[in-house]
Amino acid sequence: MRKSLGTALRRAFGQDELFKNARRRPGGDSSVLMSPRRMGTFSLLTFRPCSTQRAVGVAMGVAAPSAAHHLKILCKAGFITSRQSGKALAYFPLDMVESEDVPMFALLAEDKARLALGHVFEHPGARQGDVRRALGTSQQECALTMRRLESAGFVCSERGNLKTTYRPSPSLASKSSYYAGRARALGERMVAILENDGVMPAVKSRKGSVLIIEVDQGSERVRARLNTDPLSFLPIK
Repeated sequence: MRKSLGTALRRAFGQDELFKNARRRPGGDSSVLMSPRRMGTFSLLTFRPCSTQRAVGVAMGVAAPSAAHHLKILCKAGFITSRQSGKALAYFPLDMVESEDVPMFALLAEDKARLALGHVFEHPGARQGDVRRALGTSQQECALTMRRLESAGFVCSERGNLKTTYRPSPSLASKSSYYAGRARALGERMVAILENDGVMPAVKSRKGSVLIIEVDQGSERVRARLNTDPLSFLPIK
């Protein structure tokens, strides 16, 4: 393992005198987001807000105790928050999601639900069988996913004698417009969070709702991607 990578990993897991050479935040505390794992987790949650601890661990390729450790530190620092959603806690960046929308985004944080909704947007009027083939799941699992999407207000179904078809819910347009309207202000707050944490952010570009930001990660500068609109992946016009 290369020395620089080993150092980053040891730092991420709390070894090698954690943040020995890290910059200090205003007030004297060490930077939280100087850790590649925590910066990566924060970035992930801007794209998949309301993910569970298990989902974060899988996405980041770390064990459950490590994911729990980093989420706890991010919550304590006030960069993310959590809400109960079903049997698990859903984590998301502070101010990114309205409290009443947590169950909705928790559903969208699941791969199958996200893929199914994307397929319906790409193919309005899609049959359940079409969605099932796109997901590669059983008929029963697909039916359950579509029922959950319909209950959450993402899709509308039309049931005939021989088939059930799905279309995007018209109510999604207003929800999408609301979150799109908050995107720029949310991006400014995210940059302020990074500045306060001491990672010296420099915005390099904005691609739609995504900010490309250069930040300090130990002894080097790296680029991070932060999403400012949780519904931007949907092709809503």
